[in-house]
Amino acid sequence: MKANTNQKLVELVLRNIPFNVKPVSFLMESLDLSRESAYRRIRGEIPFSIEEIAQLSYLLKFSIDEVMIGMRKDRAFFDFIPETSDSCSAFLLMLQKSYNRIGTIINSGDSETLCAFNRILPICTVFQNQIFKFTYYKWVHQNKEVSSNQDFSDFTIPQELIEWQKKLQLVIKRFNNATLIFDPNIFLNLIKDITYYHQRALINNTDLAILKEELLLLIELYENIARSGVFGQNAYIYLYLSPLCVNANIGYASYANTCESLFWIFTVNPIFISNTEIFAIQKKWLNSLKRQSTLISQSNEILQTEFFNTQRNYLNSCLKGF
Repeated sequence: MKANTNQKLVELVLRNIPFNVKPVSFLMESLDLSRESAYRRIRGEIPFSIEEIAQLSYLLKFSIDEVMIGMRKDRAFFDFIPETSDSCSAFLLMLQKSYNRIGTIINSGDSETLCAFNRILPICTVFQNQIFKFTYYKWVHQNKEVSSNQDFSDFTIPQELIEWQKKLQLVIKRFNNATLIFDPNIFLNLIKDITYYHQRALINNTDLAILKEELLLLIELYENIARSGVFGQNAYIYLYLSPLCVNANIGYASYANTCESLFWIFTVNPIFISNTEIFAIQKKWLNSLKRQSTLISQSNEILQTEFFNTQRNYLNSCLKGF
């Protein structure tokens, strides 16, 4: 039992160390260990002490409860972006976690990712500056950390968020072998959000016109992915169109001996569950939805064209005259 628990802890630590950081170097610096001591802990020859586990849990943002996964079949623990002192820190942590997780999946060399979306995720807006700004603006508004009458034009994104936005642009272009299932109205929620703030006179006509133009570019981005099946550096993306309403943004990812179920309960904060039973249920459900859906990457050009034209019609209808 102790050996299995320690092995689980080692796997958890290795999974949460940033993909561009060497595990041995991280343990040496974080726990003040010699190189040999760090290697022996990774190999499982020496168990981590209680103090070391607490320190790693704090630094890597995982719960010690996760070590217990597998010991109880009727319980599952989840990982999420923890509450922080302000919205900027929470949004920044989400960007950093997304960057590290995508990088780890890329570097694993053998991964499988399938997600179903009913709305555009924040990390999917990083290629359009004003839409990315709006996503953060809406997040801050929802957390009531600015005046409810704060104008979009006067709102500024912290420089640190912009830097991580650029980092995500690079790593997302390398995200390979991903399957995405789109709700028929996937862009409509984002369009309605922007319309709401314009109706409240918090987004002026000039900014609305820019947002509309970027929305058209975002639609065009996914249309180009559908036509070519490739995004960025030969990253193959498989787009499916669901005939049914997708109830929530959910997914699963399998990489580097890790199986994760993904749930975007809130717009920004994702929840990750590393329970094999839940993973199996999630995978079965999503693959069932995939079988009901239609592949539009490099195929079904009529349906492909109809879908993206429908998204443009939503945009033109809601933002008529801009």
